[in-house]
Amino acid sequence: MTRDARLSTLPRYEAALDAFYDRRFDEAVDALSQCVAIPAADPPAEILLGRAQTLLREGAPDDWDGVETLGTK
Repeated sequence: MTRDARLSTLPRYEAALDAFYDRRFDEAVDALSQCVAIPAADPPAEILLGRAQTLLREGAPDDWDGVETLGTK
């Protein structure tokens, strides 16, 4: 992804992060979908989009704080 293309998605990505951590997963999915629609790879946006889609579909536990605990290295 070129620098200019990445910078053009920054406001949407920041809005998506705010929505994600505020449990507004539908808004996060919408914003992140726009970020990954730019014709270049954006792995962080793709990963967060997948997490937001899962949480939107399955819901978040009451004690969810947005922290992702990895089980393997």
